[in-house]
Order: sequence, then C-alpha cells, then structure tokens
Amino acid sequence: MTQLALDGARATMLKISINVLGKDADNTLFTLPIQGIELSREELNRILGDRTFEAWYQQKPDKSWHPMDFWHARKNGSFEIDQEFTADALTITVSGNKDIEFETVEAEGDDDDDRPAATIDSLVFKPTAGGVTLLSLHLQVRPGLAQDNLALQKHQFRPVTITLSDVQQLKAKNAQQSLALGNGADETESNARASRTQAAPAVAKPGEVIDGRSERVKQQDRTRSREY
Repeated sequence: MTQLALDGARATMLKISINVLGKDADNTLFTLPIQGIELSREELNRILGDRTFEAWYQQKPDKSWHPMDFWHARKNGSFEIDQEFTADALTITVSGNKDIEFETVEAEGDDDDDRPAATIDSLVFKPTAGGVTLLSLHLQVRPGLAQDNLALQKHQFRPVTITLSDVQQLKAKNAQQSLALGNGADETESNARASRTQAAPAVAKPGEVIDGRSERVKQQDRTRSREY
C-alpha cells in the first residue's frame, strides 16, 4: 500500500453494524460498509503502487481497457488487502451536503492511545471493463449519540461521499491473501491444478504489484513506453 487517500469519492453505504462498547451507549462503534468507489488509473497506481494498473489491465485493439485474463481465476474477480489502517481525518458527506466529520482524539493519560478518526479494513479491489477499478472497504467510527449518529443510520443503502486523509497502516494481520483459487470443494484435481496455474502470476507478497502479463507483453509495454 503506497498512499490510501480519497477526496470526495462517491460511494454507497450499506447496512451499518453497531457495537456498544463497554455498555456505554455514548461509546458506540459503527462499522460502515462502503462500496462502489470508482478508482481511475492514476488513483489505483497511487494507492497500490506505480504501474499496478498496467499489470492488472490489457488494452484491446479498440483502445478500451479490460482486466487481464488471470482475473477469471479469482473468486468474484477481485483482490483483497488483509491489513488494517487508521485515518487522522474522515469526512462523510450525506444528502443535503451535510458533512459528518471525524478527527483523531488525543489520549488523556500516559497509558492510553490516541483514538483515530477512523479505522479502515476489508479493502477489496475489483477491476472492471473500461479500466475503472471498484473499491469497497469498511470504516469504523464513533459517532456518539447526537445528530451524526442518526444521519448515518438514515443513509444506509444510500449514496455518500468519502474524504479520507492521513492514513497509516495499523498493524499487519495475516499474510496477504493468496490469489490462487480453485472452483469449489467439488472441483476435480485436474481443474484445481489448472486454476492454480492460471492464478500463479497473480500471487504477490505484501508491497508487490500483481502482474499477470507474459514476458512478451511486458517487453511490448516497455517498448511502447520508450516510444512515448
């Protein structure tokens, strides 16, 4: 992950999960499932690293961009980041141009930690025809019991706009999800081997760009880059 930041990104907020912490109603944790964030070529490369777009997409003769063939071996044709992040600032804009703002709360005692504006996890990237990558994620926030709480609940399954800044990785979870997937529990061994072979170019270590292109295509891309 290079730089996770969103500036006025349009999305849809799904059903909120509400968790009252320590039986303190004012200390309620909302998990906001956000989906449908459209990432351009530049935004994808900024978030996941230079030339990620070029590694994920191929250009057809009509100049349109489409996901590489190895994505067909992926369940749902998507890629999940198994890491957690914190943000120092988050703004969720709901209908009526109402901004719901969250900021980091500094610790009051030596034994306490700062409470971030939001915690981000469950990031899923899905390449689509046309070159737009769809991003979904979960935001964990504490809206209290005032109007912000009610406004968020009112906007479940409705459009919102997300502005997210000063994002840092919180901690490493499990090793990044392998991209080698089969076709189900009843898959034959031959199909399983075929799926693993197809998905092999997509296996990446944390911080690496997934590149499913053949060496021939990579060389052609490098040649075009020198020409331009």
